[in-house]
Amino acid sequence: RQLLETAGAALLSVPGPSASSSSSAPSLFSSPLVRSRTAVFTGSMFQEHAQLQYDAGERGISASPAVATGNGISYLCGRVSFAFGLQGACVATDTACSASLVAAHLAFRALTTGGSSGSGGKSSSSSSSFDADAAVVGGVNALLLPITTCTISGLQALSPEGRCKTFDASADGYGRGEGFLAAVLCREAEAAFSVSSSETSSSETSSSSSAAASSPLALLVASAVGQDGRSSSLTAPSGPAQAALIRGVVASASAAAAAASSSSSSSSSSLLLPALVATHGTGTPLGDPIELGALSSALLQQGDKMGKKKISSSKSTRTALAAPKACFGHTEGAAGLGGLVAAASSLRSRCGPPVPSVRSLNPYVSAALGDWERKGRVSGGGGGGGG
Repeated sequence: RQLLETAGAALLSVPGPSASSSSSAPSLFSSPLVRSRTAVFTGSMFQEHAQLQYDAGERGISASPAVATGNGISYLCGRVSFAFGLQGACVATDTACSASLVAAHLAFRALTTGGSSGSGGKSSSSSSSFDADAAVVGGVNALLLPITTCTISGLQALSPEGRCKTFDASADGYGRGEGFLAAVLCREAEAAFSVSSSETSSSETSSSSSAAASSPLALLVASAVGQDGRSSSLTAPSGPAQAALIRGVVASASAAAAAASSSSSSSSSSLLLPALVATHGTGTPLGDPIELGALSSALLQQGDKMGKKKISSSKSTRTALAAPKACFGHTEGAAGLGGLVAAASSLRSRCGPPVPSVRSLNPYVSAALGDWERKGRVSGGGGGGGG
C-alpha cells in the first residue's frame, strides 16, 4: 500500500499535455503514462509480510487466498503496473542493500538503450534493455518482524544505539530504517521526471507522501552496476572493485556530457568530477573507511589521468560528501534509491544535507581520504557541503 500511494503521487506529478490549462483536480487516469509503455522496476530486500501470514497460519488462523498474490517481490511491482495501467516491462530486483539502485539502473538502461517507440524498437543490448518509454522505480523496506533485526544483530552489524554514526569515531554499526520511495524516469526529450518519497527512521514512521514539482529533478547521464567479487568475507566490501566501478561511471558521465555539448565550438574532452557524492555510509568501522578510500583513489586517479585536460565540477573541483543514512537510518532495500533522490535534491538546491552523526571524525576515515583531503578536493562533515 505504501508503494502504491507513493508511486501514485509520483505519477500524478508528471504533467499531461493539458495540465497547465485544466482547472479540474488532477486524476491518475489523466496522467500521460497511464496505458503507456511505462515499465516498473522495484527493489526490496526482506519479505516479512509474507512470513507474518505464514506464522498466522501455523497458529490456526485461516489465511486469505490473497496471500498468494499479495506477497513476493514479483507481485510488488506487478500490482503497481496493474493499479495504474502501466504496460511496459515489470521487473523486481533483490540485490540486498543495492536493490532499488539496481532497479534505477535497469530503468536507466531501458530508456537509453531500448527502442523509442512501438515493439520494433532496437536495443544495443537485449539482455539489459526492456524497451520502455518511461519507467517507475520503487524501493520498499518495512520492519515487521523482530527476528530479522535479531539475526542481523547476531552478525554484529547493528549499532547498539540504533543509529548510523557515519564517518564518526564512535561508529559501531548501522541503525535500521523504513523507506518507501518512487521515482518516475523519462527520456530527456519528454522532460518529465518526478519524485515522490516517504522515508522514515524505524522510530518514526509516516504513511504520508507528497509529489515533487513537475519540473525535472535531475538529468541522469550514466549508470553502472558491479560486484565486489572475492573479498575478505561475503559481506566485506572490496576497495579496488569499488574504485574501478567509480572510475568507469565517471568516465561514462564525462563522455555523455561531452556528447551533449558536441555542437559547441570547443571539442576538447572534459573530466566531469562529481560535485556531491551520496555515500553508502552505513557507519560501520570497516565499511566507511574502505568506501571513502575507494572514492578518493578513483577520483584522484581520474584527475591525474586527465593531466592537462580540463576538469569540470560545478564551478569547483571540490566534492561534497553526503550521508543519507545518518539522517534516515539504513533503509536497506530502499536505501539506493534514497541516496539517488538525496543527491539529486541536493544538487538542485545547491545545498548538501547535514551529516548529523559527525562529532569527531573517524581517524581511519581521515586516513582513507589521504591526498584527496590534503589537496582540498573534498568537503563535508558535521554541516554537509554545498553542491
